[in-house]
Amino acid sequence: MVRANQLKIEIIGLIKGFNCLFNPRIPHVHLNPLFQEIPELDPTKGGTLIGSSRDYVDSDKAEALGLVVSRLKKLGIEGLICIGGDGTLNGLQPLAERLPVVLAPKTVDNDLGLNYPSEPDEWVRANDTTEPAGNMVLSGAGDALRARLIKMIGDQCFQLYRRGNSAKEAIFTRKVGHTQRGGRPILFDRFYAAQLGAETVDLLAEGRNNAVSILQYTRDNGFHVEGYDANRFRDRWGLIHARKMHPALYDPVLMKPSEIGINYLKPIFTDAIGNDDAESMRQTLFSPGNLTQPYHSINTDIQKRIRYFA
Repeated sequence: MVRANQLKIEIIGLIKGFNCLFNPRIPHVHLNPLFQEIPELDPTKGGTLIGSSRDYVDSDKAEALGLVVSRLKKLGIEGLICIGGDGTLNGLQPLAERLPVVLAPKTVDNDLGLNYPSEPDEWVRANDTTEPAGNMVLSGAGDALRARLIKMIGDQCFQLYRRGNSAKEAIFTRKVGHTQRGGRPILFDRFYAAQLGAETVDLLAEGRNNAVSILQYTRDNGFHVEGYDANRFRDRWGLIHARKMHPALYDPVLMKPSEIGINYLKPIFTDAIGNDDAESMRQTLFSPGNLTQPYHSINTDIQKRIRYFA
């Protein structure tokens, strides 16, 4: 946001991401009116201020895609910054053919990575059951328990107490990773998230399209931010493969980080908690008001700023 204000670029937040583009009313928030940040934009707080969704922009549905683009034009949007992982990168691809689109990576799995030059030709095509956005469909104990609760409780219970139209709608799983993502970011998170966001603004300002701002690491230069063509993430069929931790970062015999791994982790966890973090915890976490006052969500404030088209 700071970089956008410096370049006098207006930023519009689309409520629930791609989901907003399928809504004729286009719920949105002006995030930097008069090139000033709104007070709800607090970098020390975790979570998703404008919300997110699992909606997918299907390149095969030309009519729906045309509506999405027309709604973006109605908002006066000249370029789109998408925030997410491999599913989001797949979702922005058809939009990149209509207007400049870039990605700021924010994947909870930390599995988005570049190919080396010859790698796209080394992948072998295999059949899987992926969802439309390209993410691998996984299931586990949480999904099995949800299915059993839906069957045992049934729809009528939730309809009777006005908690939803069906048990499937009302009962959902909560994964540890999603809860973790809503936590307070450490100094490393805040600094490089700001750098990644600034890079996406610069990419659009430079006229780049279908590009990604990425956080690179080398032993010589440490962490640094660069911009790359999004096709560097794909194989020859256009698919994105999840990245696993590089074996050089871990010693499997000693079962601990290797020397390279330790050097990689040091800047992340050294001084992870700053003075502002400690002061915020002192004022909020241990505030006696927590015992008497109701919880106030940041979403309550942002809801007041949402605007719609009639």
